[in-house]
Amino acid sequence: MIAAFEVAIDGFSGDVASFTTTSTGSKLPGCPLIDDNTEMLINSSSPLKLVEGYELALKYVNASQALVELKKDGQLVNTNIIQPSIPGATMNDKTYYYKRNIGDTSDIVTIAVHFKNSIHGPDKDSAIIDGIFQISDTPTTIQPDQKYGKMSIRNVDATALSITMDNKDNQIVLSKNKDIPLMNKIHIKTADQDGTAAEPLRYYIYSEETCECG
Repeated sequence: MIAAFEVAIDGFSGDVASFTTTSTGSKLPGCPLIDDNTEMLINSSSPLKLVEGYELALKYVNASQALVELKKDGQLVNTNIIQPSIPGATMNDKTYYYKRNIGDTSDIVTIAVHFKNSIHGPDKDSAIIDGIFQISDTPTTIQPDQKYGKMSIRNVDATALSITMDNKDNQIVLSKNKDIPLMNKIHIKTADQDGTAAEPLRYYIYSEETCECG
C-alpha cells in the first residue's frame, strides 16, 4: 500500500511525504508491537513472552531440529520445526513464522522470531534468539474522510494500492520556532527566523522515533 500526504501551508501545497506498507482492501494490518534484535536466551522451561497474550515455547532440540509451540492466552495455536543449527542454515531455516489472515489480506506474517542457534543440553534445551518482530492481529479499518490529527483520508484505491490524505479541513499557518503535529508521530518544525519575501520561513517535516543505543 502506498500512502501520499498533501499538505497546504500558507499558500504552498505539494506532496511532502510517502510511505509503503503491504495490504489490500480497506483494512490494514495492525500496528507494529515488537521490532527487537536484542539477543536473549530461552529454554524449554522459560517461553518467550510476546504481546497480545502470545508466548513461544521451545519444546525440544535434537541434533538438527528444534520444535517450537505458539500459544495465545494459554491455548495452543501453532507448532513448527526450525533448523537454526544445521550447516549452511538459511534465514528460513532459522526463523519461526506465524501467519494469519487479517481483514481482506491473507497470510500476513504477524510474528517472526529469528533463532541464532539451538542447543540440546543434558538437563534442558535452550536457544539464543536475536530477532523478534510482531504486529497486532487486529486490523485497522480505513475509509474516506477518516481523520488522523490534522490529516484526513480522501481516497482509498484498492486496485492501485494507494491512500491519499490531505489537510484541507485543517489549515496550517506557520510562524517561527514552532513544532506542529500533523498526525501520529509526524510533525512540522519551523526555523527560529522571521520569514520574508527574500528569505521565506524554513521548515521541515519529521517523524518522532525512539532509538535505543548501547
